[in-house]
Amino acid sequence: MKNIFTVLITCILTVSGKAYPQFQFIAPQPGSLYHNPERTIVIRDGRPIVESSLHCKNLFTIRGSSSGNHEFETVLANDKKTIILKPKVSFAFGEKVTVTISPGIQTTDGRKADGYLFDFSIHPEYTAKQQKEISDARCKSMAEERPCNFLSADIPDNKIMPDLTILTNTNPAPGDVFFDNYSGIDAKTGKNWIIRSNGDSVFEKENHSAVNDFNLNHNGYITMFNYYDGGFDVMDSSYHRIGTYHAANGYQTDEHDFQIFKNGTMFLIADDYQYVDLSVYDSSYSSNALVKQNIVQELDLDSNVIFEWRSLDHIEVPEALHINLSSFFLFVDYVHANAIEKAADGNILLSCRHLDQVNKIDVTTGQFIWRLGGVKNEFSFINDSDQFNYQHDIRELPNGHLTLFDNGNYHIPHISYAKEYELDTEKMEATLVWNYQHPKIDTNFVASSFMGSVQRLSNGNTFINWGGIIYGENLPNITEVDTGKNIVWEMRFTDPYYELIYRAHRYEWDPCARPSVKLLRTTDITSTSAKLNWSFATGAKKYTIQYRIAGKMDWQKTNAMGSLTYKTLKNLLPATNYEWQVASVCDIGGNTKSGFSLLKKFTTSSEKDFINAHAASGISIFPNPATSQLYVRFNLTFPTSVQVRFFNILGEEKLLLKQSIESDQQLIPISIQQLPSGIYFVECIAGSEKIVQQIEVQ
Repeated sequence: MKNIFTVLITCILTVSGKAYPQFQFIAPQPGSLYHNPERTIVIRDGRPIVESSLHCKNLFTIRGSSSGNHEFETVLANDKKTIILKPKVSFAFGEKVTVTISPGIQTTDGRKADGYLFDFSIHPEYTAKQQKEISDARCKSMAEERPCNFLSADIPDNKIMPDLTILTNTNPAPGDVFFDNYSGIDAKTGKNWIIRSNGDSVFEKENHSAVNDFNLNHNGYITMFNYYDGGFDVMDSSYHRIGTYHAANGYQTDEHDFQIFKNGTMFLIADDYQYVDLSVYDSSYSSNALVKQNIVQELDLDSNVIFEWRSLDHIEVPEALHINLSSFFLFVDYVHANAIEKAADGNILLSCRHLDQVNKIDVTTGQFIWRLGGVKNEFSFINDSDQFNYQHDIRELPNGHLTLFDNGNYHIPHISYAKEYELDTEKMEATLVWNYQHPKIDTNFVASSFMGSVQRLSNGNTFINWGGIIYGENLPNITEVDTGKNIVWEMRFTDPYYELIYRAHRYEWDPCARPSVKLLRTTDITSTSAKLNWSFATGAKKYTIQYRIAGKMDWQKTNAMGSLTYKTLKNLLPATNYEWQVASVCDIGGNTKSGFSLLKKFTTSSEKDFINAHAASGISIFPNPATSQLYVRFNLTFPTSVQVRFFNILGEEKLLLKQSIESDQQLIPISIQQLPSGIYFVECIAGSEKIVQQIEVQ
């Protein structure tokens, strides 16, 4: 009753506060079209909100023109300013949705937000033919960056994996080189790489899923796009996947960029495909074009969308300079967003390749702050009459300058550049203050029609990945130049499968990683001993272990021998619960250590299990509980056949083992890693002997 009374008083008090006529940000944008049925609603006043004021009845209503009123969950985001309404049932195709906000949202300064009403529309349901067209269009859109069968070639079954040559290594910046490659002739030679400047491998892993941007992100974790899962994987410093992030609101995650920060917030790009009548711009244009738009989303620590920007709400399709809009059936990838960057002021920079444009977008309102390049360019270019086109990888430097990779598809002749611009937003001037064009290789310009990246390093060097270089001309994949434009490091793939790199970076990264809890295992458990196992951790020279009886305060400490990744504990107590952790030691003196891993638990077997709990039958099963391995012990004097079956509590058979044993074979290990945790009945038959025993798998 007390809670209800408090909410009631809050609702009454908000009526007398000062009203604000509009909100700082709303998504979907009022009046916008082409939304997916699985759509959340974002509302932001701009000031911290009193959470209890959101509990007022009928403060929000959501009504679909076909589906009627919708129940929803109301969430106040971590910033305490943004409200997310999450409908419990998806909207209907083709309907208009009306959202009503009644007066009553109270802010912590004692004021209240005014009421507001807006609507948006859900796209029509697609036919099977349209769904096929959208699927084909997605493949076509991805192919610009990652072409399928870009060249024709016969790939032998015994193909070798790619190798690389360090062409120059004179005085590069400190750090290791991070990148992933793939074959332009679809040879399935993809790898993730971390290498030293001399070419020595720090980490290599084959990855036949196409991946983009194997990268060290702002939060200190490695991230990459995984085409199999359609999202961005996050990996710890031991290269184990610890999470995957996707776009929300029914959109497909775009592969081009992902920025995740130490506070858990992230920016990503999403893709959406809609049928649009372009004849409203020009009667010669297609009246039923399939248009790909890009969406920018900011997600908080809990993966709530707290900001969303859609290109069709802000950019007209004819701004795509290089696309013919007059085809009978037309697929238009008119923006092709390929990089997103959080600026120092908290707003975002978005590279729009097919617009020849970089945009700065206000994350509080969703409106443009400025537009650089393209049809709606707002700047005068100084020292760069050709400007840039079909660019990649825009980044903001600490001094506020912008770097980008100018693919220059429409430069004559075709030459690609690394460029740096100084922006004067008062005079609206963009001055080219630095650029780099690679010297010709033989008689060939270094040019890339797709992909590419530029990174300014801490010592002033510039690290350039040339992306989709021309096949067969012995062009470099990566070049590092100093402030005098001297090549100080350069690399090229030497295999015959046309290896390309989307982005490459150099990072000073020397982690002392703790072993991943996902790969901690306890095996060979007896009544008095257990073997602790873990995986190699990046930077580790040796490992230290601490263990204790569960519930006790004091730890017992021990070390693994050398760099071994296991340790057998002895002199344990029978039938006792233990917990353990392991940490990396990353220098010989033991001064640099990681934190300890998360806890792992195990239980020693009882003495009667280990000796023979069923001596009369000649068969015993132990330990119990078990984790990854179970043992069957025999006391037989003759060879025979053995059958072991595992049943769950519903009587369903989950595991079967059959084998023959000799008279001197007294112990059979059985892997139970594939069994989910729970209670099982184990039936073991050896000759005429039979035992059924209940065990617990942990």
